[in-house]
Amino acid sequence: MVKVKPFAAIRPPKAIVEEVAARPYDVLNSQEAKAEAGEKSLLHITKPEIDFDPIIDGMWQSVNDGGTSTAAKLEGWDVCGKTGTAEHYRRRANGTRYPDHSTFISFAPRNNPKIAITVYIEHGGFGSQIAVPIASLIEELYLTDTVKRHDMLERVMQYTINYGYYDAKQQKYDEKHPKK
Repeated sequence: MVKVKPFAAIRPPKAIVEEVAARPYDVLNSQEAKAEAGEKSLLHITKPEIDFDPIIDGMWQSVNDGGTSTAAKLEGWDVCGKTGTAEHYRRRANGTRYPDHSTFISFAPRNNPKIAITVYIEHGGFGSQIAVPIASLIEELYLTDTVKRHDMLERVMQYTINYGYYDAKQQKYDEKHPKK
C-alpha cells in the first residue's frame, strides 16, 4: 500500500461529501485499498449507511461530462476526479492576497482502479489550472506507458508558480542577515 503523509485539517469540499469526515489522504488510501481489491476500507465515515456511488458518479461526471476536471479525461479510460482550491489567507504588504493552492484527487479506471492520486500545488491557483494537468499526465503515463498530450505536457513545463509569499520572507531574512 502507498504510504501518504496526512495533511492536517484539510477536508474535501462539502458539496461532494456532505456527510463524510475525510481528509484527502483518507480518500486516496481508500481508493488504493479498492485498487488492491481488498475489503478493508480506510476511509473514516461519520455515517456507515452512506452510499459512495453518488460521490464516484459526481467525480466521473466532473472529468467526463463538462465539469472542472475535464482536462483529466483520458481516451479509453474511465477517470474520476475532483478539483479543489484551497484559499491562501495571507496578504501581501499592499493588501492583495497571495495565489490560492491548486488541488486535485483522482483515480482510474472507475470500476477497477489501478491508480489513485492526489496533487496539491502550493500557490498553483485553481484546481483545474495546474493540479489537474499534472495528475492527468501522471495517470496517462502510468496507465498507457506513454504521454501523447504533448501540448499539456508543455503547458505544465512552462507553468510558473508565484511563490511571492516565500520571496517576501526570503527578502526580509536577507535584509536582517546580510552576506559578509
